[in-house]
Amino acid sequence: MERILKILCVFAAVAGFIACADKPEISDYIDPEELRYAGKANDLAYFAGYDRLLLQFVLSPDPNVNKAVIYWDLRADSTLVDINRAALTTDTINCLIENLPENTYSFEIFTYDIFGNRSVPAYLTARTYGIRYVSGLLNRQTTNVLYNEQTFALTVNWSDSIAKSLGTNIEYTALDDVQHKVFVGNTDTKTVLENVNIALPVMLQTLFVPEPEAIDNFGPEPEKVIDPETMSQDIPKPYAIYHVSGFDPDITYQPDESSAKNCLWDGKIGTMATPLWNLSWAVQMGYCTVYTSPADASQPTWMTFDIGARARLQQFHLNHYWPFAYSCMQQWELYAFNGSGAPTAADGWNNWIKIGEYDNSSVGSTDHNAKNAQQDAYYAAGEGFEFQREEVPVARYYRVKCLKNWDNQGIFTLGEISFRKYMFE
Repeated sequence: MERILKILCVFAAVAGFIACADKPEISDYIDPEELRYAGKANDLAYFAGYDRLLLQFVLSPDPNVNKAVIYWDLRADSTLVDINRAALTTDTINCLIENLPENTYSFEIFTYDIFGNRSVPAYLTARTYGIRYVSGLLNRQTTNVLYNEQTFALTVNWSDSIAKSLGTNIEYTALDDVQHKVFVGNTDTKTVLENVNIALPVMLQTLFVPEPEAIDNFGPEPEKVIDPETMSQDIPKPYAIYHVSGFDPDITYQPDESSAKNCLWDGKIGTMATPLWNLSWAVQMGYCTVYTSPADASQPTWMTFDIGARARLQQFHLNHYWPFAYSCMQQWELYAFNGSGAPTAADGWNNWIKIGEYDNSSVGSTDHNAKNAQQDAYYAAGEGFEFQREEVPVARYYRVKCLKNWDNQGIFTLGEISFRKYMFE
């Protein structure tokens, strides 16, 4: 029995050896050429741009890779990248792909070697930005712009910067016709531009990037920092009270002519030296007043001002010496002299053009103890006019005419006045 088992084991071993010797290899069924793959693209990345992007990948160590094909839009579009390994100083390949309208794209990258072998695919999802992104951007705003007519310097004071912005570019033309571009950082609150020709537009544009390391800066449409048609600035104080002898009512100054004149342009909005009965409107007072003294107090009176040179007004502003009581104006008008030279008594009201009329009857009270917070705020803010360029003539002399004060007379007082002009007539 034992001998029979030994013989069977020998036969089994021989049969197994024969079976193994006859087993086919996988190479008997597959072309060995199909097993060769080019080195795959690695570490894919992209950098967003305006309707374009920069696609980046790293070559494998395969020295035979000599090109790459990049597909997108389900292989409807593609681009070929030739690769000269001998000329490369780095294994990183950059490919700029243009004409990609704002959207999200799926890319598929194959590399090929000199034998025509293709790699397995590498994938990347990337995004471009364009008009939709830009439509949501805003330029940084200015708080005010000041121009020095003597030094030709333009000072731009900025409001807060915009989150995620890079900064703001300003472009302008100097008086020698040279174009300049100045970059304003987000922490800058004031920018001074030298030798500016403000007869030409000064433009600003705030810059943004939608993603870190984007290849393009984005910005809304450039805006004018100043527009020669609308630019204005304060006419420097002091002005002058111009009395037309024989026509203008007499003027009384308290406490004296020198100090009373100054009170009209000292930056203080009234006539009290100290707060009166703890009323909020009395805090900024300065002690002086100017008022008209007509022969007939029931008739309108006026006061004429000389601003020193011809100008086209953009704004006239005044503060009353007292909040809507007594001799403060209730209804008043503003006129500009459109004649030649200086106004005379012979002119009367000829050549005077009314450019504004005001009625603050709805906010006042003849009882100064009856003031409320709203009236206090209105008084402190003052009142006046803003003019469009075409609404007013160019003039040097202006006249404030009181039709009625809070005592139903023509006599009136003022606490502060200011003129603002368009830069170009």
